[in-house]
Amino acid sequence: MVAPTLATMTLLAFMGSWNNYLWPLIVLTSNDKQTLQVVLGNMNSMYKNNEHVLMAGAVLTILPILAVYLLSQRKVDAGIALGGLK
Repeated sequence: MVAPTLATMTLLAFMGSWNNYLWPLIVLTSNDKQTLQVVLGNMNSMYKNNEHVLMAGAVLTILPILAVYLLSQRKVDAGIALGGLK
């Protein structure tokens, strides 16, 4: 009964750490080590008129979260179904 809960917590923890923006922005000083979210934020000022470039970058940042969700989808859905029972 605990496996769906652990899968959901793992998914949420991964999403939280992957989407972290402020801490890498403060800590990382080298452009070589910046995360995708920080680079995407910097691209916003560089490519203001090229929205298609910004949207392509946003899709690239979503792909790892989508892959992790698709791998854990069965467990997350089982946890939702199990939580609906009394």
